[in-house]
Amino acid sequence: MVINGFTYKYPYIYISIDNFLMDKIIQVLKSWIDINLTELKTGRLPHVSFIINTILTHPTSRGLVKHLSGYEVVKIGYILFHMYEGKTLEEAKKIAEYIHSISVVEVEEIGDEIEECDECDGDGTIECRTCYGDETLECRECDGTGKGESYGGSDEDDECGTCNGSGKVECDECYGDGEIQCYECDGDGEVRTGYDYVDFDESIWFFTNEDLYKTYEAKIKGDIQNINFYEESDEHAGDLWLYKNMKDGMRLDDLSMSFDNPEQGQSAVSYLTKDIPSSMKQNMSIKKYGNSKRDYRII
Repeated sequence: MVINGFTYKYPYIYISIDNFLMDKIIQVLKSWIDINLTELKTGRLPHVSFIINTILTHPTSRGLVKHLSGYEVVKIGYILFHMYEGKTLEEAKKIAEYIHSISVVEVEEIGDEIEECDECDGDGTIECRTCYGDETLECRECDGTGKGESYGGSDEDDECGTCNGSGKVECDECYGDGEIQCYECDGDGEVRTGYDYVDFDESIWFFTNEDLYKTYEAKIKGDIQNINFYEESDEHAGDLWLYKNMKDGMRLDDLSMSFDNPEQGQSAVSYLTKDIPSSMKQNMSIKKYGNSKRDYRII
């Protein structure tokens, strides 16, 4: 069901959706946020992150949007944000039609690339090359017969004193373990590949500020440039909403497409879009992530 540009996934269970326009939902949510702002007594206009978090964490407000997609809740968050900035409902809705997205990569650490040792499959040990895992060897003294030379005129051979008649002795290479330290990784289970490896954080942010968008658009110009996202964005912090933060890593040579000379603590933009990609919009949803009744977020 489509209402005022928003799509409900399921029939609404709290109220008659046929008679309840999205504009009314926005107005009700604004009143609810007004109450929360009064309780906080900060005297400041709410950031979009506060607005979205307030909508999701309170059962009252979450009940109004629980059947909307995650993207639609974000859109409502930006509409409300711009209403608090002094825009009319219609002006705010127009601005929220295009929510920009930006991916920022920040270098955490640069070091040697390490991977699992192929020789031992990461165990740090391999099968003994002398006894082939049997833990014992044929006794050299008796050639494995278990018999020794007879003494005292007896016709029967005596028991071999070296192997005590078993015909086997402990392997002197692995000392009876059947395994030895891997010679390829020296028992670590890991080896260095010879490549430099970069651990980094990737953050996906949403915003609507056109000046900020133009700043990044001018700096990128088709090629990713080294820029400090956080310094550039500081004065527009209220308009920024963090969608995702992920830890990842790759070879330095592969990451160089985003950096001229990567250094620890450096940040760069990996992509910038005028509107949130369609695939991302479709996959955004409201999910519970903790044990508390208030633990909801958009993923």
